Amino acid sequence: MEYDLRTGEAFAGYNSAYDVAALSPDGRWLVVFEEIDEDGPGTTFKIIDISTEEEIHRIYVNTVMDKDNFKFDPDGELLAGTFLVPPDSYVTTFWSVETG
Repeated sequence: MEYDLRTGEAFAGYNSAYDVAALSPDGRWLVVFEEIDEDGPGTTFKIIDISTEEEIHRIYVNTVMDKDNFKFDPDGELLAGTFLVPPDSYVTTFWSVETG
């Protein structure tokens, strides 16, 4: 069961193959994450506006990302994601939360 932390009420929240990956420092944005797309080795994640429960962006990255590798900047305006490019290089990509 999932609960709204503001009210304590139980609700049917985000379910499916998506897991929580990051919460912005101001509590406004939530990143939910699907590890591997069925069509190939890719990652789909969504940025949700918690106050409206609206999906703001759905982003697909053509590589496998780990949900623990998403971080917000201190202002909650940028989202960073890091992933491995085989054999041993790491790439960090930044997304604007406002524009995707």
